[in-house]
Amino acid sequence: MKLTKIDMKLGIEDGVQFSFHKSSLMQGALMEWISPEYVEQLHKGGWNPYSQHLEKIGQEWHWIISIFDDEAYEQIYPNIIEKNEVYIRHDDIKIKCIRKGFFRNG
Repeated sequence: MKLTKIDMKLGIEDGVQFSFHKSSLMQGALMEWISPEYVEQLHKGGWNPYSQHLEKIGQEWHWIISIFDDEAYEQIYPNIIEKNEVYIRHDDIKIKCIRKGFFRNG
């Protein structure tokens, strides 16, 4: 099993209310990027092969996604590298991905 960690620096525009509580909405955006069949598989499974959270580093927001197995990597990683923004449907806002960092062991 290989671990992949993705660190996306987010560009939050002035006036946009953003906090750690947006993490569940970011989860929803991630689910929209992957195949519906895999999303269904994730919802039925008892173990999540990835995790995601928001971190505030200084004044910058980062979206951290960790992927724990090869199938999740194949479903998530290609979609992330092609995206330059995240659409938060609940708030009807687009958040720019300013920089992406990747780490994969093994």
